[in-house]
Amino acid sequence: MQQAGARFRFPVVGGALLLLLALVFCVAGKDPAGVSPDWVRGVDLSSYWVGGNILADGDDDQLYMRARSKAELKALFPPKPPFYPVAYPPPIYQLMALPQPEVPYAVAVRVLLMGLATLHLVGARWVVKAAPDLGRWRDVTLAAAFVCPGAVSVVVSGQLAGMWVTFLGGALLLRARGKPLLGGMVAAGLWMKPTLAVPLFFAFAVLGEGAAAGGMVLGGAVILALSLAAGGWVAWEKYIELMLAPGKVIDSMFSHIDRHLTLRALFAGFVPKALWGPVGWTGLGIGVVGTVVLAWLGRGIRDPMLAALRFGVVFTAANLASPHLYEYDAGMHLPATVASVAWLASGRALRPRLGLALTVAAYFAGLIVLADKALGFNAATLLVTVWVGWMGWEMVKAGRGEVGAGAEAEA
Repeated sequence: MQQAGARFRFPVVGGALLLLLALVFCVAGKDPAGVSPDWVRGVDLSSYWVGGNILADGDDDQLYMRARSKAELKALFPPKPPFYPVAYPPPIYQLMALPQPEVPYAVAVRVLLMGLATLHLVGARWVVKAAPDLGRWRDVTLAAAFVCPGAVSVVVSGQLAGMWVTFLGGALLLRARGKPLLGGMVAAGLWMKPTLAVPLFFAFAVLGEGAAAGGMVLGGAVILALSLAAGGWVAWEKYIELMLAPGKVIDSMFSHIDRHLTLRALFAGFVPKALWGPVGWTGLGIGVVGTVVLAWLGRGIRDPMLAALRFGVVFTAANLASPHLYEYDAGMHLPATVASVAWLASGRALRPRLGLALTVAAYFAGLIVLADKALGFNAATLLVTVWVGWMGWEMVKAGRGEVGAGAEAEA
């Protein structure tokens, strides 16, 4: 009984700390600023709240018009509205805000902060539960997943990443239980933020997981049908126009390269701003090729723990090849983090000390980005890239039967 109590303590403390942080951000300060007078409590909600207002007024054709969005923001936050660009996610995102006329923003944002923190805890637990046996490292890993820098950033900035981690965790848990099609349909929730959905779909595809990839397509079709039924085609037409506008959205997604955890940002950070475009896209292309190569190098793997490492490294590589991934979405790296810990815990790693150091460094990448601007290059992404290299190297070596001394001793 004592052992069970000791095992339970770390995750409970980790979860309680995240919820306590969310509670502080709910009650501290005055509306709408919250903790900081120069900020807005739960700022990410404001863009979608504005989108919901526009749709509720029946002005679907103005959903992505900057002037209308700024006017709505000013009405929501007089006298100093936050700076927020026209939202790039598809109209399905804004449709979530349609019930808002009955709920004041100040109430909704508090529900959002507590709800997203809770969703992150649920999703992180599912990611860990879907992973191979972590042994005595399980509870520390779960607690660390609960309070990872990405989760803290969700609360501090009011981003919706807690929901994305829940979709990811649910998908991976169903996949681990032999229901990849259903898992893919759950993962389809990520289509509400395409820059997160595409890397997961790409990972499933290059790994040959057709059922999971097909589930994402099927789930996406269902979401699209519901969106069209609820809001019609006009908003989608405007969204497509926005996406096709040369460079407009892509440039707005790439305005803070020191905060991105992508190869596009890493490469662009070494050249003048005038060269960000071609050099950044070259980095993204290298990431795409690297993801395919990693999947190919791990072909034929059947061992469950090694297969988890393969999925983790391929999915994280796919995220590095995304055009847009800020530090608050670093929770997308949780599957690779957990798989790395499981691999280290198994004693099979050939370079365990290096692997542990890189796994810890990658875990804190969401904090390291804060120093990137001062350092003059994207150190956080570089660390994640080296970590991917270590995971890929361990995967290839283990696939050839080369394992660490810890595994040999156990044998």
